[in-house]
Amino acid sequence: MRGSRQGESHGGVYVVDFDNQRAAQPLDWNTMGIDWQGRGWDRGLRGIEFDGETVYIAASDELFAFTPDFEPIGSWRNPYLKHCHEISRHERTLFMTSTGFDSVVGFDLDSRTFSWGMRISAQGDGFVGQPFDPLFENGPPPSNTLHLNSVFCAPGGMHIGGLRTAGLLLYNGRELRRWASLPVGVHNARPFRDGVLFNDTESDVVRFVTRQSERAFPVPSFTLSVTSSTMRRKSRTSSRP
Repeated sequence: MRGSRQGESHGGVYVVDFDNQRAAQPLDWNTMGIDWQGRGWDRGLRGIEFDGETVYIAASDELFAFTPDFEPIGSWRNPYLKHCHEISRHERTLFMTSTGFDSVVGFDLDSRTFSWGMRISAQGDGFVGQPFDPLFENGPPPSNTLHLNSVFCAPGGMHIGGLRTAGLLLYNGRELRRWASLPVGVHNARPFRDGVLFNDTESDVVRFVTRQSERAFPVPSFTLSVTSSTMRRKSRTSSRP
């Protein structure tokens, strides 16, 4: 859940105890430096992954590291990371969608540097991946043609999806191809069991699709009531290290 006005909370990190049905919010993203140029741009935290005792959380253009108690360890930026939507760890690399560059960038967890990048573009009926080094200035120009918003690493390769990819792409380290066809306008697509699980944003449902069947789960809606005491609490909390 995100606020719509500067100064309000734009999400955060929640720890949920399912056994005791309790929740706590150790991080509240309410920075005043949020970019307001469009829905989903610099607002909110965009992904979470774990590497041993280190918690990695991505914002739009910055990667943060925390202890298990959410004490800040460090943060990293890169010129080719912009409007990140999701992250996924594979072995010793953390991969992030860079929506503002139609790219996926990789962060080396041992050296803690950005070490890999791939620009994705449509070509005819297919797609082409162009590798680049995110540490050099000869990388791709800004572009948001495909609106890449999901990356998921699994045995067999890296799965990448976007608002305008019309499918879930698979990169196996040599080539990029469409792995499954999806409606235009999806988010959070990933392989799941014997099919694909994704957020059908245009229809406000979450879908699980296999070759034999399809299930749709309506996205619940809520009426939020923010009290003045809640706003005062949020104004005193900062998630930035």
